[in-house]
Amino acid sequence: MQKVTLKYVNGIWFEIFFTVLICIALLIFTFDFINRENFIYFWDYSGYWVRYQGLMDSFSKFSLDAIGRVLSSVRYKEYNLLPVSLLLPSGMVLGESRMAYVIGNTIVFTFPFVILFAYFFERRINAESKFNNSRIAFTIALLCLAFSPQLWVPVLCGYLGAGGLILAVVVLLNYFCKPFNEQSYSSILFMALLLCVMVIFRRWYAYWVVGFLLSITIVQVITLARAHRTTYRNYLPTLVKLFMLGTASFVFFVLLATPQAIKMLTTNFADIYSGYKRTTSFLDVLGYLISYFGPLTIVSASFGFFFSLRDSKYSNVAFVLFLQFWLSLILFTNTQSMGYHHHYILLPSMFFFVSYFWIVFVASFKKRMLTLLAFSTMLAFLALNFFIVVSPSIAAALEKVDFAFSELRHFPMNREDIGEIENVIKYIDERSTSDTEGIYVLASSYILNDDILRNGCRASVEQYSICNSFEVTAHVDKRDGLPFRFFQSKYIITTEPAQFHLHEKDQQVIGLLRDELMSGKGVGANYMKLDVEFTLDQNVRVLVYQRSGEVFYRDDLDGVSGAFVKMYPNHKKKFLFPTDLLESITE
Repeated sequence: MQKVTLKYVNGIWFEIFFTVLICIALLIFTFDFINRENFIYFWDYSGYWVRYQGLMDSFSKFSLDAIGRVLSSVRYKEYNLLPVSLLLPSGMVLGESRMAYVIGNTIVFTFPFVILFAYFFERRINAESKFNNSRIAFTIALLCLAFSPQLWVPVLCGYLGAGGLILAVVVLLNYFCKPFNEQSYSSILFMALLLCVMVIFRRWYAYWVVGFLLSITIVQVITLARAHRTTYRNYLPTLVKLFMLGTASFVFFVLLATPQAIKMLTTNFADIYSGYKRTTSFLDVLGYLISYFGPLTIVSASFGFFFSLRDSKYSNVAFVLFLQFWLSLILFTNTQSMGYHHHYILLPSMFFFVSYFWIVFVASFKKRMLTLLAFSTMLAFLALNFFIVVSPSIAAALEKVDFAFSELRHFPMNREDIGEIENVIKYIDERSTSDTEGIYVLASSYILNDDILRNGCRASVEQYSICNSFEVTAHVDKRDGLPFRFFQSKYIITTEPAQFHLHEKDQQVIGLLRDELMSGKGVGANYMKLDVEFTLDQNVRVLVYQRSGEVFYRDDLDGVSGAFVKMYPNHKKKFLFPTDLLESITE
């Protein structure tokens, strides 16, 4: 147990003061960043924000139904309400605005993760006892993660994934607190529960969990082999605990989220998300990794890994984190390419090694002035690496040297056509005679999609009756199947040119139907183009069609269905019209 001295207490107060100072600075940055946005948030940018607003309304009415909604969503919904429910205390104080939502996410999830990570790193450095001033480890780890653009871009986009990272660090703290074979069974069950909650928090944390379980199994088996060689019965206590950890986490998940567990076990996500896969080889993955984190960050993490191996007594930490990083990455990219938030499964390992590199770098100088110079060098690099991603002016100023930094860019989001978006909504609203008349959007890009019109309608100061009339668009062929609501909608909104956010071949549920609509052939013969157009950003023209025929010809529907069945024979059921729907929309 560490002896409590005046120097130790002063060190604690310095860490608290420094942490508060960094958090205040980052809160000011976040407030300024969101304040400079003028945007209609959609898809993942708005998904949890919309749920947050809905749940806030339920709890503000003291409805017990809100609690039931959270518990039910955990079992049945991929995007469940657990992350949102944890933001409710901050929401009661801050409100439901976009600013309140992002600030709440920052305070409730992001800051605790950064602080816990710095504490975890400091504990590992203190355990090694080979740095003259190991307390600086907390400061370095805090800075490395607090100024990581890979952490902040998802937060600024509205993702809530940082909450899962808190659980990941608590798991690591528990696992490394003592040798695994000395862990109590209650500790094993506690870690298993945390791993289960991680997957409930966001499904893709399953890749972190699997990577972690595989990595500790590999390291434990190697450790046992070195210590006991052929005395296999000495393996048994550790193997039993490994089995218990993996099995208990799985059982907890099945019990708490049975329908979701069945879905995950029976769904070929690599197939239905193949449209999102941009990498086809390990070299592609490696190249993308370098571009996303930046060459200098990757190099520093690589050196940090090798430095951390120098003390064989504590090299298990490095091996576990190293294996977890690569196993999680390979498993995930074998399914699909990574979005901003998916990189969270890599952050604890990546920035453990980055932090290790910088503490070795700073501690290698013995003279005070040289140490301060080294620390300043680190701080300058972290600041440049951060602001080149989030500040357009700094990105422009560093254009000649930006090859050394991350290629990730996320500036305050703005669009100049919000007024024109509202004109589209107003036009449909004035023509609509009933809020039950469906509106289907045949567009799937960041310029126009169904979520933009739906959320733009709800956010408008005007009161429109059609906000709930926008049908959910099918965007990805294998995932979503044939959009049957298209054939029941009175109005169809599409664009010229066609709008896709993936490769066109994976979004024929947009392309094929749009072609028939605009050509007036097949099912498109049932719609007439209205004499109106709207122009959005990048000169994208919005076209509006109204259904003119009450029923479709059966041959036309069979033609559409048959075309998709031919393209995707393994997903035939997703493209066959239900009998009752056919009877209601055909002669």
